[in-house]
Amino acid sequence: MKEEEIDQLIQDESFLNYCFQRNKEDIRYWENWLFANPKHADDIASLKKRVLLIAAAAREKMMQQHFSELQERIVASNNKGRNYLRWSTSVAASIILFLSVGGYFILSKNQKPPLATQEKLVRDINPGSNKAVLTLGNGQQVVLTDASNGAIALQGNAIVNKTADGQIIYDAKKESQTAVAEQVINTIVTPRGGQWFVTLSDGTKVWLNAASSITYPVVFTGKERKVSITGEAYFEVVHNTAKPFRVQAGNMLVEDIGTAFNVHAYADEPSIKTTLVNGSAKISGKEEAHILIPGQQAIVKMNENAIRVKSVNVEQVVSWKNGQLLFENEDLATIMREVSRWYDVDVLYRGDIPNRLFAGAIPRKSNLSEFLKILEYENVHYTLDHHTITIRP
Repeated sequence: MKEEEIDQLIQDESFLNYCFQRNKEDIRYWENWLFANPKHADDIASLKKRVLLIAAAAREKMMQQHFSELQERIVASNNKGRNYLRWSTSVAASIILFLSVGGYFILSKNQKPPLATQEKLVRDINPGSNKAVLTLGNGQQVVLTDASNGAIALQGNAIVNKTADGQIIYDAKKESQTAVAEQVINTIVTPRGGQWFVTLSDGTKVWLNAASSITYPVVFTGKERKVSITGEAYFEVVHNTAKPFRVQAGNMLVEDIGTAFNVHAYADEPSIKTTLVNGSAKISGKEEAHILIPGQQAIVKMNENAIRVKSVNVEQVVSWKNGQLLFENEDLATIMREVSRWYDVDVLYRGDIPNRLFAGAIPRKSNLSEFLKILEYENVHYTLDHHTITIRP
């Protein structure tokens, strides 16, 4: 089996159910699969054994040390095993994630036992999904979730298409980029609990996170390609030296130099952050500019001009795009802001906010109840009333 197949398999809830013998349907499915694919029997047996070993180690260590220390043990054990079982961080995280009701959270210090009880959910809340509204140049609004596949609008010299998998693609007519087309501006807005993907007329791909927006010309004319965003967006830019691509996010301007990058610019966050995934990007403020290299993040505090650059874990920053809520040493308020946006819930605080740092992950496809079980496990008191979570002492 190829390494990428191993990675996918170990993150498959059905396969983990088989390994832990937790679901009769999944157990039966994998037994039938092995019967039909006997050539993979040895690989699956070895993989199952390693999953169980790591699970045992995780249970023993989870309450004693940070996740990274357990990672070092896992990596060390891999060096002694078969070459194809080279485990990534996401793979190991998936196993530990599976051990604790769909997700794990590890306190940096002073772990406490879980609460004996928490207020039960009246009803569960589903995670976010593909939801967005497109505002056309004439002000007409199109609910993209409800729009039929195929051409949904003609904007200037560009046809707006919706694909079967929900993407929006702008198909601009070549050799017809006129000054009139430049004035046609579209905006896509995702609500709380929504996300969307769009391919702009130049081929640049944009992923929008929940409670975000992007405003852009339907056809890029002139000497630059400029868009503006609020909230969070991930860009894979088609580079064109003669016509640079620029993103305005609050008081930060991002210019691509052959780039994939993430921009985090929510109004309720203390700063705007741009993280470079690959290529190169120029970050400009009112008073200074910096060139980022992959793995660096530029930070500008709200209502300030100074740009601070630091190295970050790119996997954590773009985890939302890859279907995870992943945190590294984050305070509870920061985590709850992201939860609020993705699950479309309000968060209130009664008394002091727990002064602890958390690290952990949960799949974005998980219902809210799975996340709340993690709060319960970490001895964080809460109540849920309809779509309002109240954190209390």
